[in-house]
Amino acid sequence: MNNNIEIKQLINTSKAQSRCLYGGNARQRAAVRRRAQTGAFVNPHYGLYAEQSYWTGLSPAQRYLHVLRALARKHPNWVFTSVSAAAIYQLECPWSLHDGMVYIASDSAINGYASRDVRKIFVAPIHAHIVNGLPVVTLERALVDFALRHKFPQALPIFDSAMRIYQYSQEKVIEICDSLRRDCGPVFRLLYYVDGRSENGGESFCRAVIIELGFIAPLLQQEFIDPKNPRKSYRVDFLWVLPDGRIIVAEFDGMRKYTDPSMTDWKTTRQVVREEREREDALRRAGVTTIVRIDYQEASLGYPLARKLRDAGVPMQQMAYTMQR
Repeated sequence: MNNNIEIKQLINTSKAQSRCLYGGNARQRAAVRRRAQTGAFVNPHYGLYAEQSYWTGLSPAQRYLHVLRALARKHPNWVFTSVSAAAIYQLECPWSLHDGMVYIASDSAINGYASRDVRKIFVAPIHAHIVNGLPVVTLERALVDFALRHKFPQALPIFDSAMRIYQYSQEKVIEICDSLRRDCGPVFRLLYYVDGRSENGGESFCRAVIIELGFIAPLLQQEFIDPKNPRKSYRVDFLWVLPDGRIIVAEFDGMRKYTDPSMTDWKTTRQVVREEREREDALRRAGVTTIVRIDYQEASLGYPLARKLRDAGVPMQQMAYTMQR
């Protein structure tokens, strides 16, 4: 068969299966490597390829899943965990972690790299499940493996979305921790703060940073009724009620809603601004004292978020402990 025809078949099959392609023999492997050298193909993982024009149209999460689906075909005995399992379970995994590193469960006591972009995590026994067509560990095991290898702000969106989507068993998570010979403090901290009411990964990340900065964890998705129009109600992202009666609200904003019409039902910027002003007026009529708007960049940097919360009067955790005493 003509080499170009073979490669075209590999391309079409891989696209139909939403995965990367790979050569099935030495001739095909050489052919796809040559195309990668010319820039026609990308090489996101060792031995895996995709057309450049096709790859650029995929999101980071989609690209990562393309890699996992191809690896599952090449290595049918692999079982995914940690970041890889989170992607398969379609949890709120930060885009920064879709960097090509693949995590698989191993019943060998020796952890480490299977290759330059595959990390083995000791799991015994391995209980494999098929989720969205791919073999993964249980959700509870995936959460533990993720939490023990990533920071709190990265892990809380995973735990929140897992609770929102699957209502996983916290008891099973604790049982897994009890079976491990290592400090599972990071896991227990996440179980303490997890809240399935968080609507998206950005809000969960922001809340995690608020906690990391030392502020009291806010209440989530609290509803206020407009006294002027009782038929209208507004839910707020974050809420603090202080002992002196003050009510502080923080709204997590994505800048896309000012620049991407699809995020605002195709409303104009002027309409968006006017509606947000009306919303804030209604919240103040309902008793809200202070409204703070924060975005992802401020949360990522940390100090702009801390400054806004301090200026608004959000208490620190030590202050709350002192007031309770």
